[in-house]
Amino acid sequence: RLEEELLEPGFQPLDQAADLRAVKLLRSLQRAEGEVLSALRKEDGDADGRLDPFEVSQALRKLLPQEDAQLEAANALFAALKPGLQPTPQGSVALVDLTLGAQLQARHDHAPPAPFDCSPLRWAARRSGVPERDVRQRLAMCLRQAERRISVEGTKLAMQLGLNEGDATALGQHLERYQERFCYSLPAWRIRSHKSKATLLGRFVHQLARYREALLPFLQDDTLGLEEFLEIGEKLGGQWSEDDLSEIALLLDVSPQDTEGHMALPPIISATRLRFALEPNGFPSQFPQAAGLCSHDLLKAIEDSAGKPGRRGLPSAASAPPPPPPEEAPAAESLA
Repeated sequence: RLEEELLEPGFQPLDQAADLRAVKLLRSLQRAEGEVLSALRKEDGDADGRLDPFEVSQALRKLLPQEDAQLEAANALFAALKPGLQPTPQGSVALVDLTLGAQLQARHDHAPPAPFDCSPLRWAARRSGVPERDVRQRLAMCLRQAERRISVEGTKLAMQLGLNEGDATALGQHLERYQERFCYSLPAWRIRSHKSKATLLGRFVHQLARYREALLPFLQDDTLGLEEFLEIGEKLGGQWSEDDLSEIALLLDVSPQDTEGHMALPPIISATRLRFALEPNGFPSQFPQAAGLCSHDLLKAIEDSAGKPGRRGLPSAASAPPPPPPEEAPAAESLA
């Protein structure tokens, strides 16, 4: 007799938090399709219509010898099965239920992905100057691999972009599990030209210089975390978008490298360079490459503000100058 839960609309044997090994094993049963029931029956030694994890792993080894069908994965599957397919206290599952359940599981987890922080991938790509479209194309290439290779290829891609091994491995596993859904959840970013980044930094320093008396207390430490830096941006009248401030944060990044050459994500911002940039002739001395790309009028405005006493009050949203318009461009070297 089939369990009633199996007949409910939308029933799936595994939930979103299931062990990845369980998901992979169930998908292997899916791919075997019509041969599954026959193979499982052959492993039912006592002919009671029920199987334990060892018998399932043995059947899968014969169905798909190229797969890594280990007993540990079968144990993970049995532990993750939802009510309607859960093993008996003796640890067995009805083979008919298991065969039907395998076909009911959504192949690409159509429910929204489990929470996963994609921001390290975005930071790494922006730091490396890799456009969003290129990353998405490379992720699509990963998804064209055999399913058991998706995690490996995803991890390799993440490490090539600059993620450390732990973050890269987590990303690869998440990509294998959620596949297209992972790509849908990836945040957007853009790569700006040298001139656009230089102008953005110059305008930011200009506004800081105008209000340095009010803002210097927030720049006394040598470095700032991203959240602290974003709060300073908010104090400048609310005209600076998070994307603009994130770009400036990368230009001010002083993150140390680990033993494998990976830098911290998100970036660590140099408050020291910002303080010095607010002094007369400070901007061109701290950011010579950026200064060389800024307009004469912007450089004069920065220098004029640096040579005058800063305002003690903070700007309102209406008085804050708008940031420069967005600009798409090929990847470029750091201006810092």
